[in-house]
Amino acid sequence: MGGILHVWKAGGQPSVLRRSSTVAVLAAAAILLISIGYHVLEGRQMLSCGFVWCYAADVSAVDPVGFKATVGSGVFFFGLLLLFLAGFLCKEQTLAMSCCKGQQPKLGELEEEEEEVQLQRSLERAACRQVARRRFSALGLLLVLPGLLVICGVLPNMWEGFNQANNGELPSGVKKFMGATGGINGTMISEKPDAWMVTLNWRWSDSVVVKFFPDTVLFYVFLEMVVLVTALQAEFPGFAKLLSRKVGPAKIGHFLLGTWFAIFLAMFVRYWAVDHLYHGDGKFNKYPLEVAARTCGVTAVVLLGLLLLPASKSSPVLRAAGSSWESAVWIHIMLGMLFLTATCGHVVLFLARFAEMGYLSDILPFNAAFCYPENPVGGKTPSDNWTVPMMSAVFWPSLVCFGIFPWFRRRNYELFRYSHYMSVILVPAVLWHATNAWYFVLPGVLLWTVDRVVRLCGACEGVQVQEMEPLEAAAATTTITTTEEAQETKKKQKKPTPAERVTKVAFTWPGQARTHSPSMFVVVNFPQISFNEWHPFSLSSSPLDSTATIHVKDMGEESFSGRLHKLALAASNLPHGVVMNVQGPYGSRVNLHESQEVVLVAGGIGITPMVSALRCAVQQGLRAKHSKLRRLRLVWVARSPGVFDMFAKELSIQAAGLPFPVEISLFCSACSCSSPEDGSGAGILGPITASRPNFQQIFEKESPGGEQLLVLACGPAAMVAECEKAAHSASADFEDWSFVL
Repeated sequence: MGGILHVWKAGGQPSVLRRSSTVAVLAAAAILLISIGYHVLEGRQMLSCGFVWCYAADVSAVDPVGFKATVGSGVFFFGLLLLFLAGFLCKEQTLAMSCCKGQQPKLGELEEEEEEVQLQRSLERAACRQVARRRFSALGLLLVLPGLLVICGVLPNMWEGFNQANNGELPSGVKKFMGATGGINGTMISEKPDAWMVTLNWRWSDSVVVKFFPDTVLFYVFLEMVVLVTALQAEFPGFAKLLSRKVGPAKIGHFLLGTWFAIFLAMFVRYWAVDHLYHGDGKFNKYPLEVAARTCGVTAVVLLGLLLLPASKSSPVLRAAGSSWESAVWIHIMLGMLFLTATCGHVVLFLARFAEMGYLSDILPFNAAFCYPENPVGGKTPSDNWTVPMMSAVFWPSLVCFGIFPWFRRRNYELFRYSHYMSVILVPAVLWHATNAWYFVLPGVLLWTVDRVVRLCGACEGVQVQEMEPLEAAAATTTITTTEEAQETKKKQKKPTPAERVTKVAFTWPGQARTHSPSMFVVVNFPQISFNEWHPFSLSSSPLDSTATIHVKDMGEESFSGRLHKLALAASNLPHGVVMNVQGPYGSRVNLHESQEVVLVAGGIGITPMVSALRCAVQQGLRAKHSKLRRLRLVWVARSPGVFDMFAKELSIQAAGLPFPVEISLFCSACSCSSPEDGSGAGILGPITASRPNFQQIFEKESPGGEQLLVLACGPAAMVAECEKAAHSASADFEDWSFVL
């Protein structure tokens, strides 16, 4: 889909013909895919009866295996997504043409009101929409998850079952599965006679029995409870504050989530390792090595289903929790590590099992193209399954992409980012290979697919770069002191620190109307630097600013940020100006006016979200009639005093008329300080202290009477850790706004 964006915005201002051609090609491709999926691949066999109503459909032998029907259905729905995308781009084209005719709508459609009032109302509407979407997501998930559990109990667990063949010809037909009962005494035996967890049957009609398999019940009950608790903490601040309290190194909420996950995973593993009867006759249960291998495999599948849920930036699961994608990345990483562990266990144990049986070559990669006789049944493998060598061929590259490349993401983010698209191959392979995989994986796949289309639609929105300014701070001089004895006999050594460069980009785009809180971030792309590189940056502008801004620190000449700085230097000479693509904005709801005392702590370029927060708080303070905020302080630490002047324009605020005082404290950690008299300097924003801040003293000073104090920090990990320790020591609430991708 990246090629679509390239064609859509090629040259900065694409012509009407280019855009119209893009829409036409997309629409034609969508219609072609819909036709292929529905007719050629026989997706109509299941689509025509709506899957869950196929028990009443006429018998058909067109697709007796079910493979074409399931693949065709997937192609059909993908074509529908492309058709939606074509419709969205057509709407964008119509809007662009109206803008060219001077009919560009004003923000909020309030043409006669002042810009500040429009922006304030736009922010209020965006905040209200955010709350409404959070509640709608929570309510929708609480209703949809039980529905998915019922669907899992009705529809076949593998693609072989999605056919309308006569039950006498193929026992895996959809009619037979939907009418079968499960459990110990069912027609579909799935547990041992002495099993602790057994399948429950709910007879829906004479032809349909809903089978509540223990593994699917555990999975969806786990998700239901997670959504319920997180939705409650998002709705009730008191409950959220309770869950955010720390008990030792972890928060109460994280401890409860980890405990609930451990209980779920332990029961899930126990069911497959102890209670489940494999293939109905239990022939595989005789071999502990095979039971362990299969248990690892299905555990890997359920972990894959879970790790996909927070992978999408607009995930309704995260929205229901009032959380944001960047704050849940750690969950995705931990689940990914567990997934790789379970997958490796599955592969290694089955390698040992196949070697034990003397059929090791069957499991080798790329073996599906060879034709060889069926293996004996009984103590040997039941049959030659073409998905086994296929999955083996997919697994080893996946292990490299997901197990090795992430360790190099700080050196080569694009390698990490694009190697993750191996999941586009891995997930379909898992759905073909693993029994009942779609029960756990399909929800996350649908959310991820929809999220990708939504992000592409957002990236196709028009972006106007208003200003691109290269900023540079002079190098500071660091004083290195040794012991007191050495200071008496040795002069202080000085070494220069590199000059700091920052690129400021100011732009306007429709997404500004969706910015509901300060400290949100966007994912940006500059095709004149690289068509494929997308990087996240915090918005340094307030939601109440008419122009959005980002400030990007130069991390080296060959890095993306270094090339962006060079582009800014040459921006005035570009014939078509700077072309910019934006996805977002992303971020959770933030309202500083709900706290009495707020301290914003920034380290280096970590000032960007704090500038957004401070500007928004001041702008709202000048307009708000009611606010709990009594005091706002910004503590900024940088290595060079010139860095402070880079943000002088953004931090120059009008304090007159504010219902609360605002203080900006600047600290230069690498400045010279040869004597106490030389300890401070002056900049555009005010005095600069040549030392590191004492967070303990600052927080105690800000809350001398025990007022509610909120500390927000963004910067280097060591500084944030020190700040968090001091905040907890001062009984202050603490939030870490730093995130590293």
